[in-house]
Amino acid sequence: MLCGEGYNESVTFENLPQGREDSLQIGDCIIGKSKAVSFDLLNSGEQDIKFRWNSGAPDRDEFTFYPSVGHLRAGQTVQIKVMTRGKETKKYENVDFVCETWTIN
Repeated sequence: MLCGEGYNESVTFENLPQGREDSLQIGDCIIGKSKAVSFDLLNSGEQDIKFRWNSGAPDRDEFTFYPSVGHLRAGQTVQIKVMTRGKETKKYENVDFVCETWTIN
């Protein structure tokens, strides 16, 4: 007998660059020049949600999300753009950004 438990995320990231499924890779950037990558935020749930990117940490001020706050109706997708503009040489690896979501009535 095989037992298991499934879980369905109602908000997912889709169409990440370079065919990735769970990480966003921006690649090399030129100091002083902006670089942007985009992906989709999909609400496959049955309730509308509000989202907010928690990118305000001081060590992450070189990254900006557009839109950074918004509403996403059930079944709707919104394109998210992440822009960065480096001021000095830095290497970022495994930087965690949080997308907070909550249902709205």
